[in-house]
Amino acid sequence: MAIFKSSKITWYVMTGDPKCHDWLTDYCADGDGIVQVVVYADRIELLDQMEVCKAWGADSEIRVILESAQSYISATYPQIYSDARHREDTPSN
Repeated sequence: MAIFKSSKITWYVMTGDPKCHDWLTDYCADGDGIVQVVVYADRIELLDQMEVCKAWGADSEIRVILESAQSYISATYPQIYSDARHREDTPSN
């Protein structure tokens, strides 16, 4: 599993296996998948407990989307946001 740092939080990144998954990349802030940004071939979705909260076109910039998702997590799940804040032991992108 890889990590990606947006401006304030660290995301865990998983790459989907096309043989098993319909998604390409999954960004998760909490490790449990409560809030995820999922990249599909034709769209990118912000999921909250597997429900779509917002969707973007596949050509959207992932950094901008992760910043938006970071704000959503901060407002909706303060504990997840606090836990996902950058830690000293995680390298930068």
